[in-house]
Amino acid sequence: MKCIADELGPNLLDAMEKVLSLDVDKRPTVQFLALIKYFDDPALSTLRQLDDIMQVFDPEQKNAFLSQTLYDNLSLIPENLWFVRILPRFDEFFIDCYDLYAALSRPLFYMLDQCESHNIIKLKSWIHRIVYQAIRCTLTPLILENMNVLFRRMSNDKEIEDQIQDLIVMCIKSQDTHIQVKII
Repeated sequence: MKCIADELGPNLLDAMEKVLSLDVDKRPTVQFLALIKYFDDPALSTLRQLDDIMQVFDPEQKNAFLSQTLYDNLSLIPENLWFVRILPRFDEFFIDCYDLYAALSRPLFYMLDQCESHNIIKLKSWIHRIVYQAIRCTLTPLILENMNVLFRRMSNDKEIEDQIQDLIVMCIKSQDTHIQVKII
């Protein structure tokens, strides 16, 4: 430790000395360790927040967590954890929360775009739910923005393809110019 003390700086050195202390009573607790900025892991913190999300009663907080925090940290979370930790939580907590589908779609479309091809099947049921709910105004723009990912990664799914084509026709016929611009 003394060999690298100059490179660590005083704050990190102090934190490391506490963690590596021979005296167990001087070591920080796990909860306190997570509060020390040098030991904060955004991916782990995000997964912990996801586990506790149902204790949050404010829908705006849930929405912000799903569409921003989770989405922003997905690239830091290993892909295998997407399917063993995140999707099971989605199934457990959000399957009937249609008002959160727009927030859920951001991480789901990211996973669909970035996952290995053998994992696409694991996302299929959620992608079907999102596309099926496309009639909701909040989901339509998100689906249109991710149409290229849907067509590229779900190309062998005729049902998704048909629903997206129906959505495109509906949007073209729409009086909402904002939606029409998204199509073009």
